[in-house]
Amino acid sequence: MAGRRSAISKIAVAKAVQAVASVGVAYFIARGVGAAGQGQVEEVMVWPLLLMPFASFALPHGAVAVRQEGTSRAGIVTAVAVLAAATTIVSLCVGASALWFAPPDLGLWIGIVGLCLLPAAWMSAVATSGTWISGDSTSSSVVEASQSVLRASILAGMLVLGVISPTLVVAVLVCSWVFVAGVYFVVVLRRNLLRLTRGGLLSTLQSLVGVTLPTTLNVLLVGGLLRLDVLLLLWHDTPKAEVGQYAVALKVGELLWFIPLARSQVFLVESAGSDVPPFAVRRSDIALTFLAGLVLLCALSLGGERVLGSDFSDVAKLFAILLAGIVAYSALPTARNFLILQGQAWRLVKIMVAAVIFNVLGNMILIPLLGVGGAAMASSAAYVAVAVAIVASAKRALAADLTFRAKSPEEVRSVEAT
Repeated sequence: MAGRRSAISKIAVAKAVQAVASVGVAYFIARGVGAAGQGQVEEVMVWPLLLMPFASFALPHGAVAVRQEGTSRAGIVTAVAVLAAATTIVSLCVGASALWFAPPDLGLWIGIVGLCLLPAAWMSAVATSGTWISGDSTSSSVVEASQSVLRASILAGMLVLGVISPTLVVAVLVCSWVFVAGVYFVVVLRRNLLRLTRGGLLSTLQSLVGVTLPTTLNVLLVGGLLRLDVLLLLWHDTPKAEVGQYAVALKVGELLWFIPLARSQVFLVESAGSDVPPFAVRRSDIALTFLAGLVLLCALSLGGERVLGSDFSDVAKLFAILLAGIVAYSALPTARNFLILQGQAWRLVKIMVAAVIFNVLGNMILIPLLGVGGAAMASSAAYVAVAVAIVASAKRALAADLTFRAKSPEEVRSVEAT
């Protein structure tokens, strides 16, 4: 238990550093390029970011699940590397095809970003799989924090020198990702966590795909849930300045999830080579997210324009609309991992498909009527709906699991009442 608390604390610290650095990144970009420039950055990055889950293919989650079956670490790492290479090649082809659909002035940039980010996703997926199945739940969080700190440092220098622009911002975001992912991969390789073997490769690949395919679809749908509203705003020819303000409000909201994500990551890594731990909704995480959200809302309302610039006057209003959904969404990271480890990833896919459809329909109805405010309303409602559905499914799965393991009726009733 002490080791678990220590892991959660270390990941929480890393996530907190990442959150602070991400605030810095958002601030430096906002001050440097303004709301319209922020909108241009989002237009270039949105498609590659939607493709990245396919390149990584949920391989760390799959590695943990296969490790539970008793497969050797070397066998898992070999299968992960092979599968990651295949999905990255396919992702690069899909990314290249985006050149034909992107606006002429952005097509080249989208292709370059995709070509750089997708191999970085491959390196990160392989390295993270190696650390997680070895019981190291903290390295990947340290890597993510390092990426954010590096970006913030470079952007701060560019802002001071007065050389920041949307094009250079995209270059910094991409290069920092690739550099840190490469260093992470080399370090893990030198620690001998990526040993390879040919034994049982085919059967391990089959087991891995059985977990990663539905999980990847779920992650892609999650990305769609969190990013499609930006695409739909662009599709409705919303002014770039308004898209930029909405993007900043989304980024501020995502910063509130570092504690729930830390807990869910430790939960997942604990499951490698052992039984799946019991699932429980952490009300403290929800309360902390809500309180932190209120603090951020007050800060944005009182000083947002002075800090970010006068063209970000609507960020506080948009964040206030998103807050209900953001708080609700904080309840589901551990529930999602629990369902994956229980072999119910396809149930997650069904829930996420419904949530994305709900979000798209809401955006299509409300954006023409209310603009970016309508996008915030539709997205917040979708976050609440998906959180309720996934947590309810996880509770039912836990009650069924306890019954199957012949737990006492009192324990089953206690879980159902949680």
